[in-house]
Amino acid sequence: MKILRCLYSRTGTTRALAERCRSELQESGHELGDAILVPRLDLPYPLWLALSFVPGSRVPIRGPLPDPAPFDACLLLLPKWTLSCP
Repeated sequence: MKILRCLYSRTGTTRALAERCRSELQESGHELGDAILVPRLDLPYPLWLALSFVPGSRVPIRGPLPDPAPFDACLLLLPKWTLSCP
């Protein structure tokens, strides 16, 4: 199976989990692609935390991202702070 990993990590914890997922998935014979999500704005952590209390809050990301069409599945790896991950 061809899997696209979409990853955002603020502190590195989610990135460490993504690397563990990479190892497990590759050992199982899956082909992986990566889309690293990078916000256009470099906001300080307290502001990120405040935004996470606003359900549906959004922050534009830098592109371009890979086309998901050739992949069979998408693994979304995001930190879970409070109500949402902007």
